[in-house]
Amino acid sequence: MPKRRRPHGSPPLEPAERASAAEIGRDARTAAVAGRQWGVVDHGQLLALGYSRSAVQRAVGAGRLHRRYQGVYTVGHTVLRREGGWLAAVLACGPGAALSHRSAAQLWDLRPSSRAPIDVTVTHRRLAPPGIDLHETCRLAGAEVTARGGVPVTTIARTLADLAAVVRPRDLERTLERAQAQHVLDVPSILASARHRPGAVLVRRILDAWEPSRTKSELEVALLGLVRRARLPEPSVNAHLEGLEVDLLWDEARLVAEADSVQFHLTRAAMERDRARDAVLARAGYRVLRFTDRQVHGRPDEVIAALRAALS
Repeated sequence: MPKRRRPHGSPPLEPAERASAAEIGRDARTAAVAGRQWGVVDHGQLLALGYSRSAVQRAVGAGRLHRRYQGVYTVGHTVLRREGGWLAAVLACGPGAALSHRSAAQLWDLRPSSRAPIDVTVTHRRLAPPGIDLHETCRLAGAEVTARGGVPVTTIARTLADLAAVVRPRDLERTLERAQAQHVLDVPSILASARHRPGAVLVRRILDAWEPSRTKSELEVALLGLVRRARLPEPSVNAHLEGLEVDLLWDEARLVAEADSVQFHLTRAAMERDRARDAVLARAGYRVLRFTDRQVHGRPDEVIAALRAALS
C-alpha cells in the first residue's frame, strides 16, 4: 500500500504532533473494541492496542478512559448499559470468570433482580472487587460456560443449580417454572451441574417432586380445557414443528395456538422471541393465534369463536 505523501513544502511533523496522530489512531481502535464490548475494555486489551502503562494513566487523566474496576475501563463515558456492567465485572475477575447465580439468571431472562452486587464465579482464589459477589469453585467445566450478548455466563443448567445456594426454595421453584415455560428446562443437566454443589440437596428435592404437566403452564391447561369444552378437534400438545415446540397444534388445519401468560411473555426479550417464532411458522405455512390470561379466563367465548373460525 503506497505511503501517503505530505503536501510539497509542508514542514515536518514535530514529535508532539506525531504522538497526537498516533494517539488518534489508537483511540479509534480502542473505540472499535469497546463498541463490541458494551463500552468496556480491560488492561490487557489496552496493551495489545499499543498503550503503555503511562499512556493508560494519561488517557484516564484526560477523561478518554474511566476506571470501572482495577484494570477495567469504560471508554469515553461512565454510563453503561446493564450488559456493560456485567461484562466489566467479569473482566475484573480475571480469565475464566463467568457471570453466575442471580446475575446470570437475570441475563437469561429467568429471574428479575434489583440487587446492586453482581455475581461472578471464578476458579481461582482472589479478593472480590467492590460491588461484586465472588463465588469460588474448584470446577467450572467448559460445557458449563457460554456467552450471551458477548458476556461470559454460566449455562442455564449451571445457573439454576447455583441459584439453589442463594435463593429461597420458593424462589427457585418459580425460576424453574419460568425456565419450563420458556422451554429451556433441562432436568438431567441441572442435576449434573448440581452434583457436589452447595444447594444440591434442595435442587434434588425440588426436581424429584417436579411433576411437569403435559402442557407446560397453567394457562396452556386452561386453553386446552376450552378446546375440549367446545368440542373442537383435539390438538397435538407441545408438538415439535420447524424446530420449535408449540403449545397446541392442528396440523391438518395448519393452525397453532399459543398461551401467552403475562408472567412469561411480556418482557421485551420474550416478545421478540415470540415474533421470531411466529415468522418461522408463517414461512412454513402455519397460522399462529396467541391468547393471553385475560382472554382465556375472562373472555373464553371469544377464544373459542376465534379457534372455531380458524379451524372451519
